[in-house]
Amino acid sequence: MNLSKKTKLYAAIGLTLILGVVITLASAGPFYTITNNDQYSHSVSIVISGNDGEYFKHESYQLEPGGSAQLEKPYGLMLKWFNPFKEGDIFYSAMDYEYHITSEEKEKFIYITPCLSTCIEFELTNESGDYQILRSS
Repeated sequence: MNLSKKTKLYAAIGLTLILGVVITLASAGPFYTITNNDQYSHSVSIVISGNDGEYFKHESYQLEPGGSAQLEKPYGLMLKWFNPFKEGDIFYSAMDYEYHITSEEKEKFIYITPCLSTCIEFELTNESGDYQILRSS
């Protein structure tokens, strides 16, 4: 079978695009990382919600001292953000997301427009007897 130069060119472009998407998605960061830097175990709960119902996730963890947890971004959502045909930045969500984290009667709200590489880092700490949830990124 003899393929034309045009067919070979289209195949090469398609393969390059597919490879680019795979590399981009593989290098995407998680939605968040929570690290317990306290000497005690802590229960922590986090809710992530996108406006207009684009995404919703509620997770709870029991973190031992030095332990951490993270949530990976779903591939379907990342593909939606990685749309070269949409207006605006192709690596970002089209809307803001709310991160609501609670632990030991403390809570923190973060509002951000996530992108493929965004990872919000939270730290559970107890400095001078004052337990806190800190955003370290």
